[in-house]
Amino acid sequence: MLSAYKIGIGFISFCSLFLISAAIMPTKITVQRSLLIDANSSILFEQVNNLKNWQHWMHSLSADTNINIQYSTITSGPNAEFKWLKNNDISGKVKILESIVNKSITAEIYSGNSHFSTEKWFFEESQEGTIITLKRTFEIAFPFNVFGPWQDEVIGPSFESTLQELKIFTIR
Repeated sequence: MLSAYKIGIGFISFCSLFLISAAIMPTKITVQRSLLIDANSSILFEQVNNLKNWQHWMHSLSADTNINIQYSTITSGPNAEFKWLKNNDISGKVKILESIVNKSITAEIYSGNSHFSTEKWFFEESQEGTIITLKRTFEIAFPFNVFGPWQDEVIGPSFESTLQELKIFTIR
């Protein structure tokens, strides 16, 4: 009987600690990676601004051969979008909201029919080439935001792969 009591107290303590931790953690998460690429910002900007190019270097699209991509009539610049389908179900959508030539691109990523994240691409000229930055911001609902600090470790490597693939694809 005492063991069940201790287990109950331990469980309640764990749940309390979990909820207190979630209460102090942010719900807005940002993951960001940058890479210097020996290319002009206009070349990189056009690669990212035209959604038809993404399947060549975007890690999550190029890694899965079972994805079917459907483009809207606009494929470059503001209002350009594509949906990716897996097993004939809409898995997600990307829509470009804003393009500032050779400077930045802002897109929204949807999972199913709901907004998932905002993704920004920045292009900064340097003497060695262009520093390209990929930054994603999204919300994690309470109490799952307790896992927020690990999102950088989960999403970051995918960003690194995407930027490396973009580098390889661009300098061919």
